[in-house]
Amino acid sequence: MIKKVFLIFLLLVLNVYCFSKESLFFIKKGSKIFDFEQNKYKLSQNNKEVSISNFDYSFYNYNEFYQSYFIEISSTDDYICVSSFDLIPKDTDELIQEEYITKVKDEYVWIPSYYLEVIEKKDREIIRKYEKELVKRYGEPNEYDDGWYGYILKSLIISNSCIDFGHEHLYVENINLIKNGFTIETLNFSALKNETENKMQKLNFIFDGDFLDVYLEPSKSPMYSYFKIKKSDYEKLKTFVFLPREYFLPNFYLYDKTALQKYNDEHAVNLATFMRPKRAEKNITNVSPNKTMTVSENLKLRSGEATSTQVLTVMSAGTKVKILELGKSETIDGINSNWVKVEVLSGAKDREGRAIQAGTVGWCYGGYLK
Repeated sequence: MIKKVFLIFLLLVLNVYCFSKESLFFIKKGSKIFDFEQNKYKLSQNNKEVSISNFDYSFYNYNEFYQSYFIEISSTDDYICVSSFDLIPKDTDELIQEEYITKVKDEYVWIPSYYLEVIEKKDREIIRKYEKELVKRYGEPNEYDDGWYGYILKSLIISNSCIDFGHEHLYVENINLIKNGFTIETLNFSALKNETENKMQKLNFIFDGDFLDVYLEPSKSPMYSYFKIKKSDYEKLKTFVFLPREYFLPNFYLYDKTALQKYNDEHAVNLATFMRPKRAEKNITNVSPNKTMTVSENLKLRSGEATSTQVLTVMSAGTKVKILELGKSETIDGINSNWVKVEVLSGAKDREGRAIQAGTVGWCYGGYLK
């Protein structure tokens, strides 16, 4: 019986060892490698390769003095903690654009978009609707413990090695740059752990004005959505959301509605000057394929979609054209439109009054079509 139990235990250990995977990184040359308490450090002498266990959570915490997040690495000595900003995935050819990397001196932070509803309605209880798992996992706050309150209103932290969503984080295996953002590949993302054990997942981070949407491929709906908020407004929001500990004393918070309302009224005032985020304006153009339009003023018909290409003719005002194809967008003379491939219709004339053969095809700037 003892042998059987030992064999089962051994198989479990081997399963963990064989099927858990470590993420490999390079420590940037000259980076500080700290001991566990971050009291002392040594400098990395080269781009040293290190590994981080992806089996469950590795040590990961915020050091206020250094204003950085630290990750535990595999090491043969006491120096085992490195800032996430000093690690680069071994297998990536690209790095996240500098403008998207979190920095201590940033004027803004990213927080979940549902806080817009909290601000609008001045109601912290709305958070429960969106964070049911947190409430279930950590329980209600009381006079001794913050409960689920301790895990809300966390700002998004982006580095090349790790993305921290507040109550979940992932290690980056690979990075690809895309339009308006980046794609990262990750293994065993903790938020999906039961569904994606040892499977590589792709997440797309798309920046849209003051918003950031995170998509788990192949889904077309955001897994997470964030908006950009000034740090000063972020601090005001925290004073509203986080009730003082005394409000959780027995027979106070839930029962003294007058005191609670007074606190809400006092701190909700701070939200009145909140800067409303906006999504990027979409490129609305006046042109579209198969549309018949009229030249508004003398307009050059060219061999390509650029002012540097050959001029085929100059169409006079009033010339009618049919749009065959939409080209690149461009701002010319303060006008936002697209280059378009057009077919000249019958009755067209050039600026000298000479007829242009119907069916002539070329490119022109759509800003001068109506």
